[in-house]
Amino acid sequence: MDYLRAGGCLLAVGGPAFEDLLVERGGQWCSSADVLRQTSQNPPDVMLFAFNTGDERTWTRVTDHPDAKSSLTAQGGVLSARLESLPGWDVRMSPELASPFPAGKPITVLEARGEGGLSRLNVEWREKDGSRWRTQVPIGRGWQRFACAPSDFHYAASGGVDGRGRPGDRFHPENAVRFCLGATSEGGRAARGAQQWWVRDVGFSADPCPEA
Repeated sequence: MDYLRAGGCLLAVGGPAFEDLLVERGGQWCSSADVLRQTSQNPPDVMLFAFNTGDERTWTRVTDHPDAKSSLTAQGGVLSARLESLPGWDVRMSPELASPFPAGKPITVLEARGEGGLSRLNVEWREKDGSRWRTQVPIGRGWQRFACAPSDFHYAASGGVDGRGRPGDRFHPENAVRFCLGATSEGGRAARGAQQWWVRDVGFSADPCPEA
């Protein structure tokens, strides 16, 4: 690095160049994914939801099977959804949020767990124009913390918005207005038995790999 800083030349073979950003941490070079995993080891810098008793009444259910029984509970800092069956998808959408992302903290952090065979949790942000940006995190019976960068959220084509989702488009945290959590049946097959997920400590942290 001293050689390059002094004006030396570099020949890169293999490419494409700069496909994976490396960050220097503690004298070692880490990939952006590695640094993001390190970020997930700590609670968020700023909390978004308190999840007090009664807060569940401000969340809206969005599903392709409204006849399937589902309940939502908020208590003691935890939001929990119980699905008596999961024939398709079942999502809970937050009330409208006013500029939820603090300046300089674009990383979405949350803790989650699941039971009843539920192995993945949908995490989604919706922007002012209605565009939806979604990712999934793997969950199990024990609590796990996840850190999701804006680039982890991918455009959801269903219910799309004209002009969004084209090559080069991305999720814009500054335009986020709603946060969603939910589950989808694996491979389009209806899940048997009750499914349940729990989420707590949703908030934001600083980007460990800010764009140059």
